[in-house]
Amino acid sequence: MKRLVLLLTPTHIAALCWSNQGARPLAHFNHDAAGLADLAQFALQQQQSLFYILTDLAEEDFQQEMIPHLARKDQQRLMARKLEQRYRGAPYRQGQVHRQLGAQDQLQLSALLNEDLLNALIATLLAVQCAIVGVYSVALLTQNLLQKLSLDWPHLLVMSRSTPETLRQSYFANGALQFSRLGRLDSTQGLLAQAQEIIQEVRRARQYLTTLRVMARDEVLQVWTLFDSHIAQSLQQVAADLAVDGDELKLDLQVDLAFLRQQLQLPSECSSWLDVLVAALFRLNLPNQYAQPAVLRFARAKQLSRRIELGAFSVLALAAILLSFALWHGQTLQTQWPSLQQQIEHEAQQLASWQQTASAIDPVQMQALVQLYQRDIANWPSAEETAQRFSQVLAPFTQLQLINFQWQTGTAGLVAATDPSLPLRAQQIKVTLRASAEATEQQAWQQMKQLAAQLQRWPNAKVALLPSQTDVRTSANHESAAAQPMDFVLQLTLASSQQVAQ
Repeated sequence: MKRLVLLLTPTHIAALCWSNQGARPLAHFNHDAAGLADLAQFALQQQQSLFYILTDLAEEDFQQEMIPHLARKDQQRLMARKLEQRYRGAPYRQGQVHRQLGAQDQLQLSALLNEDLLNALIATLLAVQCAIVGVYSVALLTQNLLQKLSLDWPHLLVMSRSTPETLRQSYFANGALQFSRLGRLDSTQGLLAQAQEIIQEVRRARQYLTTLRVMARDEVLQVWTLFDSHIAQSLQQVAADLAVDGDELKLDLQVDLAFLRQQLQLPSECSSWLDVLVAALFRLNLPNQYAQPAVLRFARAKQLSRRIELGAFSVLALAAILLSFALWHGQTLQTQWPSLQQQIEHEAQQLASWQQTASAIDPVQMQALVQLYQRDIANWPSAEETAQRFSQVLAPFTQLQLINFQWQTGTAGLVAATDPSLPLRAQQIKVTLRASAEATEQQAWQQMKQLAAQLQRWPNAKVALLPSQTDVRTSANHESAAAQPMDFVLQLTLASSQQVAQ
C-alpha cells in the first residue's frame, strides 16, 4: 500500500513520497481556499494511500513534570488530568513518560497550540475518507530518534530545517525535549551568509540558556547541525572565522548522515534531514503523537480490511495446499491400487484357509489342550530360574567348585520321563562339586554340610548326599586315592506346590 507524508509548514503543505532518490515531492499546496481545493482533488486521487501528517509549526509547547511512579491505568488517568489542566481545549496534545528516576517518573507534556492550519488539513482529508495514520511533529520526532540512538547528553542543541526557508532550534537536557523554536532563514542569500546566520543563532541560543540559568556558563553545549550536505563546508568556514570558543560550544557542524542511517537502520538513499524524517516515519513504526482516535478511524478500518484480506488469502492458500495434497494422495493411491488389490486377495485366501483349518478342529480336543496349558504348561518349572537360584546359594562357598549340573522334572506320563518315580512338576537337581586343592577334607565336608543346610531351607526341598567315585577307596590304594581330587555329589529334590497340597 502506498504511503505519503504531508509536511505542514506555516507557508504551505508539501506532499512527499519515498523513491530511490529519497523523499520526493509530489505537490505543494497553499493554505488558501484554492490550495485546499487542490489538496482535496489530490487526496481523492490518492484515496487508497496511507497519509502521515508531519507538522513543522512554530507554536508547540513542551513541559516537564515529576510524578510518582504509578500503575499503567493510574498513570494514564493522572496524565489526562495534567493535560486538561495545562492545555484545556487544545485538541492536539499528548503526554508520555520520558524516563523513570527511582520512585518517580519524568512526565513530558506537549501540545500544538495553533490548530487552525492542522484542522483545515485534517478536515480536507477526512472529507474524502483518506486514511490518516497519525499526526507527528518534527521536534518530537527528533526526540524519538535521539532516544533510539541512546543519546542523553546533559545539553544538546539540534539545528535543523525541513524546508529551505525555516530554521528549527530544539534543546534537549538529558535526552528530554525542553523547547523547540521555529525561525526563518533567507534561502535566497549565499551559502556563506546562511552559514553565518546559523552560527549566530547558535551563539544566541547559548546565551539564552545561560541567561535563564538552564545551564552554567562553564558547561559545554553540544550542537548538532542537520542540513543538506552542501552547506557543511560553509558552516565550518564561518565557525573558523568567528573563532567559536570550543570550551563553551562543541560544534558538530554536519552530522554524518551515514552514522544516522547505520544506527537507525534507514535506507541508504537518505541524503538530507528531511529524508531521515520521512524514512523514520515509514521504517521505525513510531506511535501516533497528536491525532485523536476519531481522526484515525479510516486508517484503522483500512488496516482491519487489509488484515481480513490477508487472512482470507491465507485460508485460500491453505485450502489450495490441502487440495493439492489430496490430489497427490489420490494419484498415489490410484498408482498403488493394483498392488493393494493383490494384497487383499492374498489375505482373503489366507483367511479362507484358516477358516477351513478351524472347521476341522474338534472343540473337545481344543478344550483339552487349553486345560492342559493352563494346568501344566503355563506353570511348568524353569531350569534356568532354578540354576540361577542354586548359583546364588553356592557363591559364598569359595572352596567348592561346580563340575556338573543336571536338572530334570517329573512328567508323570505326559512324555517319556527319565525318572518315572519323580512326581509331576517336581524338580530334581544333581550336582557334582569338587573341593579346591587348598581345602582339607575336613574343611570340604564342613562346607558341604553348610551348603546342604541352606538348600534344605528351600520350600518343599529334600537334600541328599550321594556317593561319588572318590568315596570308593580301599586301604590298599589309599595313597593313589588321596592324590585324586575330592568330589561330592548332591541331590536336591523340590516338590511342586500342588503335590504338597495333596
